[in-house]
Amino acid sequence: CDRPVPLRRPSMEGLGAHHFWGASPALDLLAQLDAASPAAPEADDREINLLLVDPGDIRHVVKTLAGLRREGRPRRKVKIHLFDNTLECHARHLLLLAVLTDWSVPIH
Repeated sequence: CDRPVPLRRPSMEGLGAHHFWGASPALDLLAQLDAASPAAPEADDREINLLLVDPGDIRHVVKTLAGLRREGRPRRKVKIHLFDNTLECHARHLLLLAVLTDWSVPIH
């Protein structure tokens, strides 16, 4: 009875790889933009469009949105666009954003 035991394959193998989180710390993207910009940020009131390609999670979005409320930062319109390869990542992003913006959920 020395037959090799066949390796079991995961049932979700055909779905591909899903990233649960990224490999870098969360960045305030507007702070990065302000640091790299030669002009004073308060002099520029144009709309800002940010594109995140395959971020894996929304850590940068959360940090950037939290930074918008800081004192001394000028009010600018910001649009954040997310591009992920899988529908599951988009669903997770929407779920986390819904939870983060639901003020009826108590803070623990």
